[in-house]
Amino acid sequence: MRGKSWVLALFCALVVLGLTVPTIPAQDAELIEKVQSALKERGLNPGPIDGIMGPKTIKALVKFQIQND
Repeated sequence: MRGKSWVLALFCALVVLGLTVPTIPAQDAELIEKVQSALKERGLNPGPIDGIMGPKTIKALVKFQIQND
């Protein structure tokens, strides 16, 4: 588990940095929508498919990563 902690720390840092950006470029919003749809298809709840990296999307991503190492 120790080897995975740096990956989670990096992911969290990127999420925090991403949340500090006041606007989301269209291409990033499209990517986030694709990720949200993929999470939903796998039974995880990313919240609304809106292209915004909100708390539900983050929680679903973390859960997916834990489930899939």
